[in-house]
Amino acid sequence: MSGAPAGPWVIVMGMHRSGTSAVTGAIGALGFNLVSAEDRMSTHASNPEHWESLSISLHNDAILAHFGGSWDAPPELPDGWERDGGLPNTAAASESLAAAYPDPGPSVWKDPRVCLLLPYWRHVLRGPAAAVLVWRAPLDVARSLQRRNGMSLPDGVALWERYNRSAMANLAGTDTYVLDFDALVEDPASSLTVFTSWLVRSVPSTVCLHHGTSTAPSWRSGPICVTSRWRRGATIGSC
Repeated sequence: MSGAPAGPWVIVMGMHRSGTSAVTGAIGALGFNLVSAEDRMSTHASNPEHWESLSISLHNDAILAHFGGSWDAPPELPDGWERDGGLPNTAAASESLAAAYPDPGPSVWKDPRVCLLLPYWRHVLRGPAAAVLVWRAPLDVARSLQRRNGMSLPDGVALWERYNRSAMANLAGTDTYVLDFDALVEDPASSLTVFTSWLVRSVPSTVCLHHGTSTAPSWRSGPICVTSRWRRGATIGSC
C-alpha cells in the first residue's frame, strides 16, 4: 500500500452517543466512501449503523492508553503530544487508513476519539479535509451513556464537555459544519438541505451526491451533481 488515500475527506466528529453514526451513514448515502465492510466495527443493538473502522479505533485506543487514558477517561495531553516518540507509528496509521478506505475519491470517516486526537491524524491524512461536528445536548448524551455503559450522569456530562472542548480547539482553522442532531431528527429534510449546500462548497472536484440509497428513507431528496472548490482557511463556526 502507498499510504493513506488522497481524499478529499469529510471527518465526522462529536461525542460518543451524539448521532455521529447516523450522520456518517447519511453522508455515505450521498456517494462518499464509507469504511470497508471488512474493517467495519460490529454493530450493536444501541447502534445498528456503526460506520466506524475497527482497526483505526484500536489504533486510537492505543494512543490514549500510551498517555494513561481511554475513551471514557481521556488523559491530559501535553503540548506537542502528537510528536511523542512513543506513540504508534504514523506509517502504520496510514496503512490502516488505506485498508479501511481502499477506494479512491471523497471519503467520510467517523471516530469520536478524533475529537481528542485530531492533531495526530493531521500528520496522517493526505489531501484536504473538512469536518462535521455533531452537537447533541449534553444531558441526552449522558443519559444514553448511562443506559449503555452504566456511566453516572455527572461523569457523562463531564465527558461530553471534554470531547466538545477538545474538538473545537483542534478544529480551529478547519472548514467545519456544526450539525445539531436534535434539529436533524426533528426536520431531516431541512437540516440535510442546508448541510448539503455546505458540503457542495467544501468538498473539491465534481461529486455526484445520491440520496436515494440512504439508510433513512425520509432523508432522500434525489441526485445532485456539483462542482466545487476547496475553501481554505475557514474557521470553525455554527451553521
